[in-house]
Amino acid sequence: MSNVIGITALIYVLIAFYTDIRWMIIPNRLILMATTLGFLAQVYTHQWTGLITSILGLSVAFVITFGLYLVRAVGAGDVKGLAALGAITGAQFAVSVLLVALIYAGFVGLLIIVIRGRIGYLIQHWWISIICFYSSREKEHLRLIATHRVHSFPFMIAVLPGFITCLITI
Repeated sequence: MSNVIGITALIYVLIAFYTDIRWMIIPNRLILMATTLGFLAQVYTHQWTGLITSILGLSVAFVITFGLYLVRAVGAGDVKGLAALGAITGAQFAVSVLLVALIYAGFVGLLIIVIRGRIGYLIQHWWISIICFYSSREKEHLRLIATHRVHSFPFMIAVLPGFITCLITI
């Protein structure tokens, strides 16, 4: 990754992290600006192949995170935000960041559940839902597991360390 692209991505992720922590939103203006800068940085660095890299990065990151949005794993701002990161860095790096961020998100989510003392409640709720499903074979009982939320947090809490991890290792 070139310095121009790396610095652009780092600045974007830091600003998105701040806004997501502060207001639980990644502003559309920031996403649009980052996407535009991503296209420009890619074209500046790699000419026309950079434009293709940027378009593919945006598209792949959007499609994957939109799937996560459909199962309520991430919010709409996270979908657009990771698509913007894909426009800056390309598909391979953006998908790597997303995968590592999902691992970090699992740890963060578990930590939040434990700190809030909700682990027993969560296990009890899941256990009852599974027993009801096996008793009745009604899929509605399994849907209760997916819809029952005991925590939520800004996804950028996981994306920032995922980004840094990928930046260091790739």
